[in-house]
Amino acid sequence: MKAEVEIYKGIEFVRLSSLPEEQKKLIWNSAFNKKMIKIKNGSELLTDCFPYTIYLEWYCENFSPKAEI
Repeated sequence: MKAEVEIYKGIEFVRLSSLPEEQKKLIWNSAFNKKMIKIKNGSELLTDCFPYTIYLEWYCENFSPKAEI
């Protein structure tokens, strides 16, 4: 299931902590985990965010139907 986008001050992102367990594990064990960003949301620092475009790229690579050969 694809995650819903969150938006803060025009930044579209997805939080790793909000993803299903399977996706958390797959992202954490991939090179995409190095693309994580931090977002200061008021007094809270969100340290587990991915730009939504990065998440969509990862999602398409891992969960889109593959053409059978």
